[in-house]
Amino acid sequence: MRPMVRTWTGVGTWWPRVSLPDPVAALTVRRLLDEALIWFAEEECDSVLSDFSDDLGRTLRANLEALSSSIDRYMALLYFRDASGSTWCARGAFAVTSPGSRVIWVCGRKIEESYASSPRHATASVIHEVLHTLGLGENPPTSAEITAHVLRHCGQSSAVRF
Repeated sequence: MRPMVRTWTGVGTWWPRVSLPDPVAALTVRRLLDEALIWFAEEECDSVLSDFSDDLGRTLRANLEALSSSIDRYMALLYFRDASGSTWCARGAFAVTSPGSRVIWVCGRKIEESYASSPRHATASVIHEVLHTLGLGENPPTSAEITAHVLRHCGQSSAVRF
């Protein structure tokens, strides 16, 4: 019996749990998720999962291994929902989630603006939110420190291709 091989058929088909009413924001999130997986394929970026811990001291890698066999399978379990009109978005948030939650609330307009001005930073921000879903809290580390860490370790050998 041959092992099953996952093939990506393109943006929009692999991320069925992206549910945003704005089609441009939905497409942008799907593109950023594709790029995040490309980044996670790099050994240095994958190591970020071992660099952070949850509030009980477990590494995010240990949490991932308890939940799923791989980062791509785990990310496929996440939900991306519209937060437009929320106070988070009014305050300029990119996206919001709680440590351990499988739902990431997306500020569609902000994601579009962030992607347009810096696709690399937008991809790092998506990874930042994925880290929160694996249990990472904030303060410490600060939001800026998390994103800066991702930018230092991820996306160095790949360029955003969109």
